[in-house]
Amino acid sequence: MATRDWSRRLLQMGGRFWISVVVAAALILSACYAVGYSAYRQWRADAAVRLVKASLGKQDFQGAFLSLQTALRNCPDHLEARRALASLLEESASSEALFHRRKLIDMQPHLLEPKLAFVRTALRLGDVQMASKALKSIKGSQRKTAEFMEVQAELYVARERPDLALEAYRDLVELRPEDKGTRIKLTVLELQSGPEFDRATARATLESLVLDEEFGLVALRALVRDALERHDVSAALSLSKRVSEMPLAEASDRMLHLQALFAAGSPSFDSWLSDLEKAALENTHFALELAKWKVSALGPRSASDWLESMPVSMRENTAVCLLLADCYSALKRWSDLESLVAESAWRELEPMRLALLARAQAGQGNLRKSERTWQLAVKEVEKRPEQVTSVLAVARADKRDVRQLLWMVAENDPRNISARQELYQVYWQERNADGMLRMMELVLKEKPSDRAAKYNVAALLLATGRQIERAGRLAREIYEDDPLNLGNAVLYSFGLHLQGESRKAADLLDGRDDLNKLGNDGAAYYSLVLSGCRRNEEARRILSMVDREMLLPELRASLDRAFGGLPSNAVTRQPD
Repeated sequence: MATRDWSRRLLQMGGRFWISVVVAAALILSACYAVGYSAYRQWRADAAVRLVKASLGKQDFQGAFLSLQTALRNCPDHLEARRALASLLEESASSEALFHRRKLIDMQPHLLEPKLAFVRTALRLGDVQMASKALKSIKGSQRKTAEFMEVQAELYVARERPDLALEAYRDLVELRPEDKGTRIKLTVLELQSGPEFDRATARATLESLVLDEEFGLVALRALVRDALERHDVSAALSLSKRVSEMPLAEASDRMLHLQALFAAGSPSFDSWLSDLEKAALENTHFALELAKWKVSALGPRSASDWLESMPVSMRENTAVCLLLADCYSALKRWSDLESLVAESAWRELEPMRLALLARAQAGQGNLRKSERTWQLAVKEVEKRPEQVTSVLAVARADKRDVRQLLWMVAENDPRNISARQELYQVYWQERNADGMLRMMELVLKEKPSDRAAKYNVAALLLATGRQIERAGRLAREIYEDDPLNLGNAVLYSFGLHLQGESRKAADLLDGRDDLNKLGNDGAAYYSLVLSGCRRNEEARRILSMVDREMLLPELRASLDRAFGGLPSNAVTRQPD
């Protein structure tokens, strides 16, 4: 019996052993398969990237695009394929290039170059807001590098802040005094935007460089633009012809000659333009530049006619669609605009598509439908806040209420002071205390020690009779910080009055020798304080200085309750 038990245990142990062996072998085989499959996918991705180089050599951009998509399907983290696809999309003026630039940042979060590449791509695509936001996100020591400073200078140029760009390039020259390229960029900018003396010096410097093998083309380009700006047509024609004939000349250089021919009214203009139009059909980015020039120089009809003649593959580009939409808007071709934006797939630009669709519907008299579409556009902006500036421009042009969009800017971008000021001004003109208070509360939340925000929050709360205890506390803090300031004193006094301490409030102001300098709101506060002390004659004398129409409705109502309606000697605004 004991022998049979021992034999059974031995068999069980042997079974477990072989099961363990099988499991281990399966795990090893799975690991080998995973490693092998990963290596195989990497090999396929590498092979696809090699095909891209061959396709680009044959100008087969579609083949290159398909090869890169294959590479990334096999190996999503393939850096070279991701960079190549971003560059290819950038050349075709596709905003999808930014998606891949962002992926590269996520794959290399500690490196500076992917972040700067994102900014450069955004600038090239004309998205200055996106470029600015991305550059602000770069922190620490990376902001002190020459590479960062150079891109920052390019952003200043795009933002039309040549003063800041000149300062940045001068700092860069000090940092890299041996870098001739940086010095040339500074000289070009001085020619474009510097004082007249600096322009003359820069012009002479660039003229001395036109035969330079490395920087001659850069110098000539700048001199052509300068000649066009000074309306020196003869110089512009001569210089631009030299530029267009240089071995390294680009399509944009031929555009310079086109501008010179146009300015001169040359009979060669039409044939040169025709040649450029044909060449532009091979490069979406250049086609867009040519179309934009047509809009400004020849008008939206000429530009739209040419854009409509483009191949379907180019017309489906969102940047091309946007430009064509602008042309249709300028020409009031509302039906064409509706067809354009209704059929297009704009992906990340969906808020703009809906905003333009709302414009087309309004242009055709479908106002209710337009308003519904507009609200959809606003909801889409909430999902894609980076599009708010573009949609805001449409709202302004179409005379829509911009407050909802301005709030998105105000709440998401504290540095955008202009949006906050505009909102506050709109609410002030309406005497809308709720709107003004909402804005000031936002500022105070971000900057709890901000005196102006404290003052405004306290004043608005007291004037509207809300949160009196908190408002009084804020008013006291402001007063204690600067008791000599009349505005601080009268606001604190008004807070005391509303908390039932009218006599203490009056004592705070009695004896001051600057009460004749009270502003409109201050005089209203003081008259109420005096009324609370039953000093009615003094109160009515102060009240006579108040322009009631300039007060908030809530404060006017307080005066009416205290004084029984409008006194005969109160200031009133005469109708315009």
